Formats: sequence, C-alpha cells, structure tokens
Amino acid sequence: MRTSFLEPDVRRVLIFQVASAALVSSVALASSGQTAAISALVGGGAVITGNLAYAMIARPSRVKAKSGAAVLTVHVAAQAAKTALVLLSLLAAFASGKFAAGSLIIGTGVALLAHWLSFLFHR
Repeated sequence: MRTSFLEPDVRRVLIFQVASAALVSSVALASSGQTAAISALVGGGAVITGNLAYAMIARPSRVKAKSGAAVLTVHVAAQAAKTALVLLSLLAAFASGKFAAGSLIIGTGVALLAHWLSFLFHR
C-alpha cells in the first residue's frame, strides 16, 4: 500500500535536493554568516518548490492511459510551472535586497545539480 503521493524517483530527487541545500547552507553559515546561510536555503528552497510543483502537475494519475500528445502537454505545462515558480521566487528574493546574491545563486545551482546527481544512485 502506498502512503505517499510522490513516486520513489521524485522522493529520491527531493531528498538529494534538501540534503544539498542544507549542506550548502551549513558551509555558508560557517564561512560567511547567517545571511549567506539563509540565502543559500532560499535558493535551494526555490528549486525544491519548483520540483514539488512539477511532481504534483505531472503525477502518474494525470498521465496514465493517455495519448502521447496528452502526456507531452502535461509535462510541458509542469515544466513551465516549475520554471516560472523558480524564476519568480529568485526574482522576489533578489528584489527584496535582503539576501546575499552569491549564496542565493550557489544554493540554487547546487540544488539543481543535486537533481541530476540523484540519478547516479538509482537502484
């Protein structure tokens, strides 16, 4: 019996992204202080939120037993929502002026790379 709405691959990606955001934030805290650490978490959080949106929009029940065109449409819409959410989150963070830009970008980049890193550890 499944208790999670997330597929195992999606859970693995999110676990890697959360861990990478926490790691980058810890390094930023030790090296540059609290503002840098929070900035790295916000950058990683933007990516994680975007991936959750993608997972919700393109969940298996929305694409199962559909035509190829319908599946493609759902995945394109999910990717558009993910990209818009990440970009708008980062734009809002930059516009606020309260975050360290370098740490924000590094947190975002590491979380994006963690997505692909998670596939190296596929069972």
